[in-house]
Amino acid sequence: MAVRVKHLALPVSIIAGVGAALITSAVAQSGGERSAQATGSDTLVTFSTFLTGQDELRVLPNPPSAAGKVDAFGEAFVTIDKSNNEICVNFTDTNLGPYNLFHIHAGNDTTRSGPVVVDFEPGAGRVNPFHTCVTDTDAVAIANNPSGFYLNAHTTTFLAGAISGQLGNATTTDGIKETNLLAAPVRAYDTRFNNGTKFAPNTTRTIDLSTFGVPAGARAAIVTVTVTRADAAGFLTVYSNAVTPAPNTSNVNFGAAVDAANNITVAVDSTGKIKITSGATGNEDVIVDVVGYVS
Repeated sequence: MAVRVKHLALPVSIIAGVGAALITSAVAQSGGERSAQATGSDTLVTFSTFLTGQDELRVLPNPPSAAGKVDAFGEAFVTIDKSNNEICVNFTDTNLGPYNLFHIHAGNDTTRSGPVVVDFEPGAGRVNPFHTCVTDTDAVAIANNPSGFYLNAHTTTFLAGAISGQLGNATTTDGIKETNLLAAPVRAYDTRFNNGTKFAPNTTRTIDLSTFGVPAGARAAIVTVTVTRADAAGFLTVYSNAVTPAPNTSNVNFGAAVDAANNITVAVDSTGKIKITSGATGNEDVIVDVVGYVS
């Protein structure tokens, strides 16, 4: 367990390591589907992890009502220095709200019954962003076997766990199998041609991505959502098909007769579906291209 806690911004070496991880992943994936890799030296290793409410529910056969905030997700970069047992985390979330607990637990991708091994102690009511470092005697074990540990964020409403994500994936030998980019974007939805009429004000449509590059078991889809030929200004909300009602958020904002697009990582339900709700006062065409997915 942790013996020392420091709340601080990440040092330059850690930020550089995170940047290297992203660049390495992007370059490797540009030619096709590829697992994101851990990066670093023999003593300094950085992992990235995607956390979702769906993941929290996926591993619980009979989840309590206080588990799994399905409209929330987050991304964490965890850097471990094996030379001094220091573990640093950089965490951002979407739609999680204030959280009071943030841990690394022991447990593999199918068994989530292990104890807390690292307590990052965010404090009550913590919100974005969260950066901290702790010294922990489990640091080397986590760095050497990341697939045996997972991250978990808790809120006062979701005491059993709001969102979670495996630190590493046991199916890979080179780090983490998380972000997977397709060799080329796939058009999954287009109201201009084969997916019906324009979106009307305050309407919601369900879009199935399972036959457009998002496999069974995926936790999220990486999509580009485009609005064109809009009659009036407005916004779109993009979210998991498992979520009801629509979150009070916007993902694409647009003006009348002004094309707009945004790249979005959105949680999917167990069958690979998402929803899009229009918050416009007029009608608009919507296009969805799948870029990749998070496993």
